[in-house]
Amino acid sequence: MEPVPVSQAVAPLTVQLRGEALQDYQAARAFYDLGDYAGALLKFQRSYQLSGDPRLLWNSASCEKSLRHYAKAMLWVRRFLASASPLVTPEARTRAQAFLEAAELLTARLELESNAPGAKLYVDSEFVGTLPLDAPVRVDPGAHHVAVKHSNFQPFEEDLVVAGSHVQLTAILTPIPGVPRKIPAPNQPSGAERGIPSWIWIGGSGALLAGLATAGYFAFRRSERPIEPIPGTIDTFGFAPP
Repeated sequence: MEPVPVSQAVAPLTVQLRGEALQDYQAARAFYDLGDYAGALLKFQRSYQLSGDPRLLWNSASCEKSLRHYAKAMLWVRRFLASASPLVTPEARTRAQAFLEAAELLTARLELESNAPGAKLYVDSEFVGTLPLDAPVRVDPGAHHVAVKHSNFQPFEEDLVVAGSHVQLTAILTPIPGVPRKIPAPNQPSGAERGIPSWIWIGGSGALLAGLATAGYFAFRRSERPIEPIPGTIDTFGFAPP
């Protein structure tokens, strides 16, 4: 990729940031260079909270990718794309979209149905959203704990082992005695009535392996940079490219 000319480059983070936001960014860079990506992630997040610079969202995604948390990296990249900041250039958007397309091959799509609209979905103890979800959830391959909670129902919990590209889960919650519950509308049978089991582990491992082979966008070797640089981010150490 051709470097961005200095005259066209945005102000580096070391120049743009001030006060505690700059201190946290510098600490994050130190953690990142030491390979402590979890520590760097926390510092990048705090710097973003203080400054609102969207490039720190990209840096957070870079940390998650280095931790092999591809699904979480996708969330940070989507937030980066959703920013209305002029710092998110058309070129940066193109790279971010390419990252998302590659990351989809390394994650699985989790679809969940439930008899408790308004329930909250948690994956590995982290809040994901309120049911029904607007879009499927992306999860990394491996073991996950799914919980669905609603004030009028007993919690639903399930341990899953994700090895394919698609997992469909039906969460049937038991009403708490004496608490009024919403009755489903006619002609809308629950997942159990449609014969869907409590959880389905759909293989598709061939598609996942194909994704691992074709997603060359990622630099998997530890010695390489985790995500193609965005000017002003950690991949250029906060300085304008040459």
